[in-house]
Amino acid sequence: MNQEDKAFKKEHEDLAGTILRPLAKPLVKILLKTSITPNQISMLSIVPVIISLFFLIKGGYKGTIIGSILALIYLLLDAIDGQLAREKNLKSKLGQWLDGIIGYVSIPFMILAASIGLKENSLLIVGSIAALCFPIQFTIIYFFNSEIKNSNQRVELPLPTKWNNIRYIYGQALFIPILLVSAIINKTNWTIWFYATFGHLFWMMILFIQYKDLKKKSQNSSSQI
Repeated sequence: MNQEDKAFKKEHEDLAGTILRPLAKPLVKILLKTSITPNQISMLSIVPVIISLFFLIKGGYKGTIIGSILALIYLLLDAIDGQLAREKNLKSKLGQWLDGIIGYVSIPFMILAASIGLKENSLLIVGSIAALCFPIQFTIIYFFNSEIKNSNQRVELPLPTKWNNIRYIYGQALFIPILLVSAIINKTNWTIWFYATFGHLFWMMILFIQYKDLKKKSQNSSSQI
């Protein structure tokens, strides 16, 4: 396996794939016998996302649970397309783009939809704030990486290595199961409040890390002159 293949494998070996591998593996084996491509699976995953949004907006106990289950089906399809891409060795920028865009867009809309479904103006405001955290975070990270560092490396949090996985709390791999559990116990509002709070603290922490990194490099450059 060359360096490019290793990088591709590492990039697509996310938490969702790890958690859902036992469920995804038998389905991937079946798909390997077909001409179905990872990109087609990615496109198919849009369907449960759209239906999920409908039920989350509808709200109510059953509606929120159904919407959360459909979101979980999307997450399973997301895990399948990554595994299928590795097994079939089908690497493409289009596939990477599809997978990323669907994931980045779906979570904010799910948060907003769940907030609408709660039928409370205050929670709609909180949900809107929570949904806004995601584009803020990604804009900050990708601006810093592309315009400042010219790198695609992940931001390392100022925590012990084993705690760096806290980043996954902010991703779809944990958001969707948390949404489902909160729907079952009829406490979806807790999830909305949590992501509104944690989300803003997260992007503020990212900004602080970027500032410290640039300040340290600036000081090192000055000391060498």
